[in-house]
Amino acid sequence: MLTPYPEITPYNSGSIEIDKDHIIHFDETGNPEGLPVFVLHDGPGGGSDPFHRRLFDAEKYRIIQYDQKGTGRSLPLGEVKGWNVSQATSDLRALIEKLGLESVSLVGFGWGARIAVDYSMAYPGQLNGMILCGYGFCDHHSVKWLLDNGAPNLFPDHFQELINRLGGGPSVPVMSAMEDMLLGANELEQIQAAKAWAKWLAKISTLHCQPHLIDQYVHPHNAITLAKFGVSVFRELSETERSVSIVPDSIPATIVHGRYDAVTPLEVSYSLHQRSSGSELVVVRDAGHSPHDPAMADAMIRIIGQLADRLGGYGKLNG
Repeated sequence: MLTPYPEITPYNSGSIEIDKDHIIHFDETGNPEGLPVFVLHDGPGGGSDPFHRRLFDAEKYRIIQYDQKGTGRSLPLGEVKGWNVSQATSDLRALIEKLGLESVSLVGFGWGARIAVDYSMAYPGQLNGMILCGYGFCDHHSVKWLLDNGAPNLFPDHFQELINRLGGGPSVPVMSAMEDMLLGANELEQIQAAKAWAKWLAKISTLHCQPHLIDQYVHPHNAITLAKFGVSVFRELSETERSVSIVPDSIPATIVHGRYDAVTPLEVSYSLHQRSSGSELVVVRDAGHSPHDPAMADAMIRIIGQLADRLGGYGKLNG
């Protein structure tokens, strides 16, 4: 089994003013002359994960990570006003143009994979490859799975912890309870609600418990954006019918999904693959939603290496 590459620090960091209210932060890691690849982090409301760049051969790739609007080191933190998927694709377009790149690859995780698919439909001529890990969050079925008839049945004990903290019930009532606490005047209750939501996501994201991932999610800086964006996005998705997204045939795409993904079920990626004739589906047997599962990390390192080989990268896979 392949293991992640050693930790590496960015050689360049910067920001871009998206509009009068938002500044997006980005980091560049790896080889400045390598194959440009944009890494789209999970969420909604997550920030860039330094672990993700350890899935790439730093000799082959120019790895560009950015914090989606309102998350991570982008400013203002937690601002969801006017935010939607269409704007998320426009933000990515603006960053690609700022860096002067004409042809790029996208690697998206979870919510970032959803943004990557929407971007491929809007700007197909700009992409030379795409890898989607844990694709989902497309419609009201996603909300019901996460908060009603899917994940709560697999993790009833963890879901009860969430309900106990929020004082809500299944599906939309849970989100309503969390929204009430986030909008309330009690700052302690706000952070407790956010941490409860973040802890729920972290615990169901991996097949095998990853305490460091739970710690990462429940850090107040991360928890508050996960909660605020979760409320905003899932309120919108609860009223959205089944997505008809398709990866354009002109873009080589590999869809990677854990067999035991409890956050976004395999059926969603399978349906996208069925609709996208040029795609490949890789089902990872011993993995959940997150690349922090060793089996998912192994699969992603292999697939990311294969993309570099196809595009003419150099260096040896995983050293």
